[in-house]
Amino acid sequence: LQVTVANCEEFNPKELLSKCTVGKGEYSAVLFIASTFGEGHPPPSAQEFFSVLRALSNDGFQGVPFAVMAIGSTIYPDNCQAGIDLDTALSEAGGKQILTLTKADEVNGQEETVLQWIESIGSIYDIQQKKALVDSG
Repeated sequence: LQVTVANCEEFNPKELLSKCTVGKGEYSAVLFIASTFGEGHPPPSAQEFFSVLRALSNDGFQGVPFAVMAIGSTIYPDNCQAGIDLDTALSEAGGKQILTLTKADEVNGQEETVLQWIESIGSIYDIQQKKALVDSG
């Protein structure tokens, strides 16, 4: 599993799609860790990305494997809303969810939730790598 970490300011959704293997690019999946800012909004640095993603057609991310980790705090009424919205937008754009939306609560076990999410991603790709080895003979 090779990983590239980037801020969403560095990509727009169309550019990101072109880098996915579905678009014949270098990425086999996209993984998002999304925090919520203010009253359920994405942080200012992510607002342009969210706007472009929402404007994509229903097949704009067709078949692209993705997972979203939403980070927030249950002390706020719009806990994890930006991540929830991102997960919904990716699904509506045709993305293929590889893990259900995970919510990490800042005041209740966030570190444990993040570690479990990372382990789940690692397990998915370890299984896929093993299947590819078996299939190749």
